[in-house]
Amino acid sequence: MFKHFGKSNIILCLCKRYYVRLVEVGRLNTQKLNEKYDIGQLFFHQIFGYRGVILFPWLVTLYDFDDVIEADNAAEKVIKGKTHMYYQTLIDERDYPFIRVQTEPVTCLGNQDTGHSSYATLGLDYVAQEDILPYTATEKQPFQHKSFNKFLKYNPKKDPPFRTQGTLQSWQKKITFGWSCRMFIKKLQKMLG
Repeated sequence: MFKHFGKSNIILCLCKRYYVRLVEVGRLNTQKLNEKYDIGQLFFHQIFGYRGVILFPWLVTLYDFDDVIEADNAAEKVIKGKTHMYYQTLIDERDYPFIRVQTEPVTCLGNQDTGHSSYATLGLDYVAQEDILPYTATEKQPFQHKSFNKFLKYNPKKDPPFRTQGTLQSWQKKITFGWSCRMFIKKLQKMLG
């Protein structure tokens, strides 16, 4: 998918039309390990090598069921969870043929105001903070995805140069609200026993 040469921060990508060739697509930025990335940040996936763009951050608690701790009461067990930063992202359509895992469509609830009950979007992914290699594009059209313009709009005064559209803001609120409600209900059920 992409190749990083030595100490240079130039990134080359495979371009497949009638033949395979390498083309420069951008320059790597410093990877953030403890800070959140901004919405609209372009990146390469460190493991799968595709180009992506960040839609929004997603704080997740992951539980390791292999790391079970015996509680004071022998009948109970405690499973420790660790909080990690993940991101909802779009995958660049030009990289679909090179990804070694199948890109599945994700079905989303639509806006009731517009009469759309649901829609499916191909090329969505959840990416861990440590798998993001941020870059600044040198291409005229740095990202291709059929839903890109629904979610983000070019803004040359901003870095990264994209701002959110109403569709993304609405979707983010629904997902965040839905996730918060599910977590609250689970905690309430646990308390009520």
